[in-house]
Amino acid sequence: MVGFLYGIESKTLVTENEMQDESEDSIAADIEKMPAEGFEETEKQLQQAPLDEEEEPSEEAKQEDEDHIEEMISLSGPNSASGEICTRWGKLHCRTGAQLIYSGLVGGGHYYNQKGNIGRYLCLPKYLQYLSTEAPFAASYIYGAEYEIGNKVFGKTTQDYNVPCAVCLSPKKGTKLVIPACVSCPSGWTEEYYGYYMSSYHGHNLNVNPECVDHVPDVINGSEANTNGVLFYFMQVTCGSGLPCGPYITDRAITCVVCTK
Repeated sequence: MVGFLYGIESKTLVTENEMQDESEDSIAADIEKMPAEGFEETEKQLQQAPLDEEEEPSEEAKQEDEDHIEEMISLSGPNSASGEICTRWGKLHCRTGAQLIYSGLVGGGHYYNQKGNIGRYLCLPKYLQYLSTEAPFAASYIYGAEYEIGNKVFGKTTQDYNVPCAVCLSPKKGTKLVIPACVSCPSGWTEEYYGYYMSSYHGHNLNVNPECVDHVPDVINGSEANTNGVLFYFMQVTCGSGLPCGPYITDRAITCVVCTK
């Protein structure tokens, strides 16, 4: 299973002003249908409700937070004030010469049945810090990420394993460039890593922005259980749909390279 890439055609169906007018008319009509009594009652309740007093965290908890922050800062080294931040998807470490800020697990929205979830992958740290112990009234859920790719392209067993990530600082760099369908950087640029462009499956509800996953991926040991949270799929082009066949070959996993300068 893969995500597909197509060529883009420009077709204007309606003008921007027409879309804005229709949207404003629709919103106004919906507001007129709403009963005023419900809003007035809710406003009174909010005005009369007392503010909850927030419990002061213990000195021990404060010290733990401070120690963790200092640890993460120390990992970035003395040159942390200047450089380019780069997330290395699929690895637990940085390239030689780059400094590890933190490593952790990839998370994201559920692949199939939760349409209102986040549309990108998150690099979550190993150490979590919370500001409240209260459960949210309503929430968007974050799940662990898995490789959903079989074992052929990478040439190693990664299917269903959870995906790691590393946030790195490339000293004395100021610009990051991600090039799809390439594995080498332009002249004068530094290669951070190269690999495969990966995203969500084209037939699922969740639409995730693609990320470049290292060509020699790490896995989280002991995570081979098939939990199907947020998933990583290879991407491939669809030649003949605006993309010329020849240089663009269907049924090939799209590569990528991350460069800094």
